[in-house]
Amino acid sequence: MVSLAAIGLAAGTLETKVAFAGDQLTVTASGGSTQAAYRKVLFDPFTNVAGIKIKEDEYSGEIGKVRAMVESKSVIWECVLRPWVVRLDNV
Repeated sequence: MVSLAAIGLAAGTLETKVAFAGDQLTVTASGGSTQAAYRKVLFDPFTNVAGIKIKEDEYSGEIGKVRAMVESKSVIWECVLRPWVVRLDNV
């Protein structure tokens, strides 16, 4: 079992049967120095422990982008890291 909670990516655990495209996990964050910090303290240690590569993307908080991915059934992110709470009740 790969524990994501141990490094703060998510609460709980994922069974190793969870399929990631090519053993990679797409995580999006706000870019810049914040994303660089996530890479240093979260992404790189997770890759070293779990052997799952983190593919990074950037997201500026536009809910329309999330809505479009969901409505087209082509969600490309497994995890979105935001430094603040995003309300999703209008999606």
